[in-house]
Amino acid sequence: MRSKAVVDTLTIENTADILDCMFTRDGTRLVSGSMDGRVRHNNVVSSISIDETGKRLASTSWDRNVNLYDVTVGDYRKQNNDYYLGSHNGCITNCTMNSNGLLLATTGMDKMIKIWDLKLRGQTTYYQGHDDWVLDACFSPDGNKVASAGKDGLLIIWNAAGQTQANCSKDSGINSTVSVISKVSIFTPSLHKL
Repeated sequence: MRSKAVVDTLTIENTADILDCMFTRDGTRLVSGSMDGRVRHNNVVSSISIDETGKRLASTSWDRNVNLYDVTVGDYRKQNNDYYLGSHNGCITNCTMNSNGLLLATTGMDKMIKIWDLKLRGQTTYYQGHDDWVLDACFSPDGNKVASAGKDGLLIIWNAAGQTQANCSKDSGINSTVSVISKVSIFTPSLHKL
């Protein structure tokens, strides 16, 4: 196994642990979320997601809030407090946008997955089926399904048009931890594991 050389190291002003980072699709910006409570949150920034155009940034926090920013403005303070999208009833663990950037899925310690319409700036639906915190969610490539991974060891696949679910539980042959399932496993469009 060969070691890769470090390309660059960035020093960031925050004084807290960085929990999430991602490049914009064009590679011109690197965004990070940390435990310093910046980006207009009052607690740990748990997750960030950028749309395909690199123009909109969503952030979630342990303060239970979901925020949406116009990255082209540059300074969130110039957005006239229009960044607040909504909230959960518990700390939010993750957020992810669908492929066209019109929907945002958020997960939380309230055992819920919420889907937000970013054009209308409101919640469209929610899914409930986990017995513990929901740690992650993702959209299928066609946008018809949402998969959620929970601390309860369940991976639940939801019909995006409604609340129909098909469970993949601990007993169904998935022996990895939830964090590995949600970040590493690769599924085909028909949801078969590769």
